[in-house]
Amino acid sequence: MKLWIIYSKAVLNPSKNNALSWMLDEAEALGFDATILFADDLLLETSGSDYKIYNKDTELEYPEAALIRCYDIPLIRHLEMAGVQTFNSSFALNQCLDKWTTHQLLAKAGLPSPRSIYSEHDVEYETIKKQLSLPFIIKDIKGARGEQVYLITDELTFSEALIKCRQPLFQEYIETSFGRDVRLHVIDDQVVASVLRQSKGDFKSNFSQGGDALPYEPDDEMKALAIKSTQALGLYFSGIDILFTEQGYTVCEVNGIPGFRTVGLTSKYNIPQAMMAYIRRQLK
Repeated sequence: MKLWIIYSKAVLNPSKNNALSWMLDEAEALGFDATILFADDLLLETSGSDYKIYNKDTELEYPEAALIRCYDIPLIRHLEMAGVQTFNSSFALNQCLDKWTTHQLLAKAGLPSPRSIYSEHDVEYETIKKQLSLPFIIKDIKGARGEQVYLITDELTFSEALIKCRQPLFQEYIETSFGRDVRLHVIDDQVVASVLRQSKGDFKSNFSQGGDALPYEPDDEMKALAIKSTQALGLYFSGIDILFTEQGYTVCEVNGIPGFRTVGLTSKYNIPQAMMAYIRRQLK
């Protein structure tokens, strides 16, 4: 059974192990004929009722399934139209890619998330200040790995953040969770691993931004929130980032392509093996 594992070269770190061989090893251990492909090298073609795909100048034969490790939505849709089962789907990943859509869907499902404000048009500093009070957060709706996230304390930091964010999302600042959150990995409606991420000197806790990773055992309330958030976005597997509030918990981010380096530092749980096993069950 053929399986493609699709990455983007843009997210690869040349100085670190990007888990490519780990992914291949786990896939092959479960009987997949697995191949790593990079979205950057793929060309898509439609002609009449045909959906063709090329790796540079070589036409490829489609696999039964594809594990998606990038947010190339046109590519994922093309695979689906050609009959390939994708994990996660283009529909679900597109909803995660847009943080505003994510928070709309969380609200629709009745799940707690920070108060968020968005507009397709220019918004004045005083307007957002009145709505959210200082300090507040600005993040780009398509930012990732803790990048393009800014703590706004005055009009100058507001203006500087807007220059860096093409599509700014304005969000309340959760002071009780300064520098810490919990990343929960959900696969097949189960929390399979979790890690506490924290930073002593920055409001952002992301490991990729220099934060620390520690083992963490979530309670039933936090687990239920992570599972319901995954379901609300239509994901098969996810990484849910949860903040601590005075009332309990709130969902900061929903990741459809979560990294698992931090889990490897704090747990022996094998995320790639669990993802491959899930895909295998779905294809039987």
